[in-house]
Formats: sequence, C-alpha cells, structure tokens
Amino acid sequence: SFKSLRNMNEENPKMSDFPPIIARGDPSHIILCQALLDRRDNPGARTTPFSLTEDESVCTDWSAPHASLLEIMASTVVGHVAARYHVTYQHNCGIQDSVIIRGLDWTTIQQEFPVSSLILDNNPIDEDE
Repeated sequence: SFKSLRNMNEENPKMSDFPPIIARGDPSHIILCQALLDRRDNPGARTTPFSLTEDESVCTDWSAPHASLLEIMASTVVGHVAARYHVTYQHNCGIQDSVIIRGLDWTTIQQEFPVSSLILDNNPIDEDE
C-alpha cells in the first residue's frame, strides 16, 4: 500500500493516509484456553455456554496481518477442542466494513478469511495435545 501511495506522487505520506491501528486486548486464544481450563477443572461451569467473537482490532490490523491470522487459527483450534465444554469461537471478521482512504482499499486478509477459518476433518484433536 505504501508503494501505491508513492505512485500517487505522495512523497511523504501522512498518518491520515493510513487507517488507524486499534490497540489489541488479550489474545483470543488465551481467553479461550482459560475458559477451557476453567471448565475442565470445574464440572459445574461446563453447562454455561461461553462464546467468543474475535476483537475488531485483530480483524482490521493491516500492519501485522500474519500475526492476526495466526491468532485466528490458534483460536479456531482451541475453540474446536473446547467445543465439548460448550465453548465456541468465530472470528466474524468478514462483517467488518472495508476501509477506503484516498482511493486505496485497506481491506485486510482477515476480513476476507472464511468464517470456518480452518477445515478440520472428523479426526478429533485431543485436549492434551
């Protein structure tokens, strides 16, 4: 994207030329792991559903898309393993609106990533792995 700005004869792009980077909260895979461990150790907590949707900061982060995708993938795996304890996860990044600034589309790969995140076959992932 910076190259595109340079091609527009913009020698010194300003911060207003870029979408904002939203500060991140706790990583979703850590929150899911805590929910899994709490339910694993406390049978009474297993009956209460726990659902987590990815934080907007992960979905719209254009500065580190690789880290965001890894967080989404890790959370998908933990959510898959924790499903038996009524823990669910979906990133839902596709519902975020595209960001267009000065004619440049800043839609992230996370926003284009399928809702299913990963294709997990019927082979179960053991929670001890």
